Amino acid sequence: MSTAKIQSGDQVKVISGKFKGTIGQVTSIIKKSYSRGIIKIRAAVSNVPKIANYKKSTVIQGQNYPGSMNQVDRFIDVSNLSLLTSDLKLSKVKISIDENGKKTRVLKKTGDLVIKQIIEKVKSLENSNK
Repeated sequence: MSTAKIQSGDQVKVISGKFKGTIGQVTSIIKKSYSRGIIKIRAAVSNVPKIANYKKSTVIQGQNYPGSMNQVDRFIDVSNLSLLTSDLKLSKVKISIDENGKKTRVLKKTGDLVIKQIIEKVKSLENSNK
């Protein structure tokens, strides 16, 4: 089984692009494959602003469906993200195999293990009112 260098729950900093310098936690990751074997991995970071997705109002079989505006995660390419150490310094990640034969992620700068944090999904207010 492969181990990704950046996973959900990691503390990262955006190192290039429009939101350069933003520090946040990775909330989700998308892996998309294209033709000719190209695979792009993108991640959603918590403090990066979301995208507004507008839906037009429609009438289907005489029933009205109102328009709406939804907030959608903005995904950033993993190459534009860098992991942070405990003292908020940038570090690369090395994947090493421990004595049990298990793959682990290690920060190159400090040599510490990267511990995956569990993200709790928060229910939106709209779902809790129903």
